[in-house]
Amino acid sequence: MTIRLPGYQIKQKLYEGTRTLVYRGIRATDSQKVALKFMRNEYPSFNELLHFRNQYTITKNLDVPGVVKSLSLETYRNGYVLVMEDNGAISLDKYDSLDLTICLKIGIQIADILHKLYQNRVIHKDIKPANTLIHPQTKQVKIIDFSIASVLPFETTEIKNPNVLEGTLAYISPEQTGRMNRGIDYRSDFYSLGVMFFEMLNGKLPFDATDPMELIHCHLAKKPECIDSQIPTPLVNIIHKLMAKNAEDRYQNALGLKYDLEKCLARWEKVGKIETFKLGERDLSDRFLIPEKLYGREAEVQALLDTFERVANPPKEESPPTPLRKGGEDDASTPLSQGGESDASTPLSQGGEDNASTPLSQGGESDASTPLSQGGEDDASTPLSQEEESPPTPLRKGGEEESLSKGGEGRVEMMLVAG
Repeated sequence: MTIRLPGYQIKQKLYEGTRTLVYRGIRATDSQKVALKFMRNEYPSFNELLHFRNQYTITKNLDVPGVVKSLSLETYRNGYVLVMEDNGAISLDKYDSLDLTICLKIGIQIADILHKLYQNRVIHKDIKPANTLIHPQTKQVKIIDFSIASVLPFETTEIKNPNVLEGTLAYISPEQTGRMNRGIDYRSDFYSLGVMFFEMLNGKLPFDATDPMELIHCHLAKKPECIDSQIPTPLVNIIHKLMAKNAEDRYQNALGLKYDLEKCLARWEKVGKIETFKLGERDLSDRFLIPEKLYGREAEVQALLDTFERVANPPKEESPPTPLRKGGEDDASTPLSQGGESDASTPLSQGGEDNASTPLSQGGESDASTPLSQGGEDDASTPLSQEEESPPTPLRKGGEEESLSKGGEGRVEMMLVAG
């Protein structure tokens, strides 16, 4: 399909995605080099239109050197074209000359950009190599694609289908999945940066799952393991800190991350190795944040996790406990269990000879304490017992010795019986 936009000369295709196309071009009015982001769908959805407008609104007002600035938003067919500045940079996923020094310099620049976004209360929510541009000669790094970014210090998310989650599934933070009951703030971008940093150093993503739900589980529960043994231990520790499952365990300030990366770079360039040091020495947050982590309930939380694990992965020789499980001789722990001879602790258990404590028990010879018991020869205390002599009156009168109750060995029971 040939794309033409009045006032612009299209030169080269830079990117082709499922929803967008990016071309390099020249603006006719002043011969300025620009990048043109088109909507691929002929009839874009409302969310796609909203994302384009959101990206334009945020980036045109951001005066940050590390952010690609939007120049204009043009109307094209049934959608929009986003016109951005172009300095000749390429996306990081197409950049091949990555070594440890370059990776550290890229990480330092991104940390500085995230700090400036933090100062402007912007959460990017889609940090990844495809949204990171690097100039081949100057090595300057810039961030693009603010289509799902938020100009909020904090936001919440809900559980959604993995196919409609905001962001890229391989890079999103655990709280972005909507399955942690936690809000999203600027520290969510730190997790995504940790995934990207892992990929740059190891040459692959930390989690290679292909199923969306499995990948979400990895983000929620699994710890990444570096496959390259040549990576210095401090960098591995930085990745683990960035990719901590709880936001409170990550870096709390991008400047703290930047300081640690600069220390690693200085030692690497000076002596060719990076010795272990304490991370986060200058990681101080300038905001008062109430932790969402649950404190003082470690034993209860662990009990819940152990129970879930036992039910989800029962031993082969045992079946998982269920509400309708039939227990053994001494098993009286289930609500509907059917106990043995002396089982009298369950509401619906069927007792033996001496069981007279359950509302629905079926008693033996001397069992006369249950409303629905089916008695023996002398049992006249049940509302459903069928006797020829008992007329259907609200207050049944029994034999010669019974009015509203029937005694037996010192026991008096009073019942209102419907005939």
